[in-house]
Amino acid sequence: MFKLIRRSISLLVFLICLVSWLILSTLIVLGVSTWYKYQDQANTQTWGLIWSNKKALSYNLDPVDDLDSLLNQTSFNNLQLNTYWDELEPQNNTYNFKILDEQFKIAQDRNLKISLQLGLHQSFGNYCHQPLWTNQLDRPEFINEFKDYLRAIIDRYDNSEVLVQYQLEPEIFNVDQAECSNYLDQRELQRIYGFLVGLTSKDISLSYNLELISYRSHPLEPTSLGLSLDLNPEAKLSQIIKRLPSGYYTWQAGSLKLINRDSSIFIRKLNLITSDSVLTIDDSEVIKRLTYGYKTKIKTIYLNGFETILHNDNQALIQTIKTTIETELK
Repeated sequence: MFKLIRRSISLLVFLICLVSWLILSTLIVLGVSTWYKYQDQANTQTWGLIWSNKKALSYNLDPVDDLDSLLNQTSFNNLQLNTYWDELEPQNNTYNFKILDEQFKIAQDRNLKISLQLGLHQSFGNYCHQPLWTNQLDRPEFINEFKDYLRAIIDRYDNSEVLVQYQLEPEIFNVDQAECSNYLDQRELQRIYGFLVGLTSKDISLSYNLELISYRSHPLEPTSLGLSLDLNPEAKLSQIIKRLPSGYYTWQAGSLKLINRDSSIFIRKLNLITSDSVLTIDDSEVIKRLTYGYKTKIKTIYLNGFETILHNDNQALIQTIKTTIETELK
């Protein structure tokens, strides 16, 4: 009899503790989310687009003219561009900046803000964008050549008024180490980050994959932290992620902001489309995704997938995106 009473009391205590923990956790999450939503009300939410030259070329699009046409149809404030090493330095010490120069000119004419991706792991494909001529280099030689490539980009574009941010290795969390012969480990990433800090005074960001909990301080203390929201059905853990409220990402942003107080938080990539070249998304789904991003209250959001939309010649969808951002999400 007494054993039964003791077990009942123990179970009751456990349940009370569990319920108390759940209530406290919920209050903390709501508190952090609410704090983040209202801590930066003075700044308005701004939107940008991601443009990949490789993806554009794979769809037989012109990486300059079609980007120019797209920007004529939209009203974005921000533009995220790539610097694929195998494109910019196809031969050792032989650089080709023609396309990137023209894209910078387009941004300058429109007074856009450019965020420039740097490194081996960038948007388009889960692999390293390293030139073939680096395959025969040993590790120290490879790192030295990698630094030279980064220095060449910064020497060329760092003084541009439209360039406001570098994104170091933004897709490193999506790359399979087994498929990348020169995958950068955490120590090398820290060294490369320190190398860039010595070359520029502009914002250098690092990225998180929000399929993972990111409630921790980043050892590099970057000036900004980018969050990737992959809402596609092909994404890992997608069945869970697609059911999470936007407040989950608000909490993630608030958690990072509390721990990394000097870092600004932004959505580095919000996918508008699936990963397929055939457009399988309609206006209502795009509006849902835009609204989802808006509700996070994260101030800067970059949208991904415009190359696929242009490839499918869906001008109406571009107009829907423009109208939604300009009117419904104000």
